[in-house]
Amino acid sequence: MAEQLSQEEGKEIHLIYRARYCLHRSFSPDFAKRIDEALGGTKIKIHYLAQVKEIIGGNDIASGVCLNDGTKIEADLIIIAMGFTPNTEIAAASRIKLNEGKHIEVDNYLRTNIKDVYAAGDCAQTIGFITGRTDSIMLASTAASEARVLGHNLYKIRIKRDFSGTLSVFATELNGTVFASAGVLEDDARKSDIDYITGFFEDFDRHPGSIPGTEKIAMKLVVMPEDGQIIGGELAGGKSSAEIINIIALAIQKHVTVYELISFQMGTHPLLNTAPTKSVLIKAAEDAIEKMSVSGKITT
Repeated sequence: MAEQLSQEEGKEIHLIYRARYCLHRSFSPDFAKRIDEALGGTKIKIHYLAQVKEIIGGNDIASGVCLNDGTKIEADLIIIAMGFTPNTEIAAASRIKLNEGKHIEVDNYLRTNIKDVYAAGDCAQTIGFITGRTDSIMLASTAASEARVLGHNLYKIRIKRDFSGTLSVFATELNGTVFASAGVLEDDARKSDIDYITGFFEDFDRHPGSIPGTEKIAMKLVVMPEDGQIIGGELAGGKSSAEIINIIALAIQKHVTVYELISFQMGTHPLLNTAPTKSVLIKAAEDAIEKMSVSGKITT
């Protein structure tokens, strides 16, 4: 929202967040740093490691904010994005079971504990695909996949829910650079005691790199060293990053390993995508394999 508003003339935009980097929950620190650098190329005035202490104003009209360090920022409009919780009060009043996060508990067919009552979307619980723990993933892509399963099974069970957990897949564009992530990233892996290594590669999205309009793409894969299974990935670069992250999401859901990925057969064309000899997806997998062959320990 801040990035889009900053493109309009005559507006002074301030972005305030408590963390060191913006979108730090969706990206590891090195990629989140790239996001801050992209935002730095806009007219946005960034206040990181800051917190709004008070909304100031009078007569029920907000006129600005006061930060925890005493800084006061005047404002005509204040947009607050502090997270959200599911609105499940009606479900609770109807004796539908909720989990500890107040999401509606559902089984693999999205059935609740009440006969003929189903739940899908932001108010339904999600279980992390890799972590196996209850997550709070509220994405349109997740809701759409659940709705397809529910639509097929509404009157009788016809298809099995083909994923054993929810996979967070996210993409956005900031100041001309696409940022995308999927699955378990480094902080999540550490918190869940998952052993991992990372593979990294950066190159152009078309070949050769001298073609006008070519952009760089940086990719990181998060991999389990025991068997090379891909559990997460991040990208930053051109618009093709938004589709490459979907390939990574499919690889995670189908338990593809980096060993399988290096034999991935792909179609290429100089005007459309990267050279077959240096696909960022395959080269990042090769980097992970090299690290596993050296130590088998956590390497970043």
